[in-house]
Amino acid sequence: MVEYRTQPVEPAVLLEELSSFCQVAAAKGIGAAILMFGWDSNLAIDEMWQDIPLPLADVVDYVRAAEQAGMITVGKSDIFVKADGLVISTSKPRTPQYSRFLSVGKAKASCHTRF
Repeated sequence: MVEYRTQPVEPAVLLEELSSFCQVAAAKGIGAAILMFGWDSNLAIDEMWQDIPLPLADVVDYVRAAEQAGMITVGKSDIFVKADGLVISTSKPRTPQYSRFLSVGKAKASCHTRF
């Protein structure tokens, strides 16, 4: 049996991981991304999970600006980024044993890194 132990992830670490994801995608020649905000954002339900097309280089700055505007809280709000088949999400699993996870992988077969 596999046992996962988790701990809270600091917002700065999540932003660093998001930045790294964007750098890796850019190195693969990807120039654009789709950003979405989900649960635990300060958006109306019909504003959640809406595609926000952005240049890949602007994703982290957009997330920071959204946090400063009070739309989201990094480390609490669900954030999803898709870039040509690559997907990253910082979201809170809906089960109590996991406090936060970062999921990175292909859209069809994602690999999860749990913190």
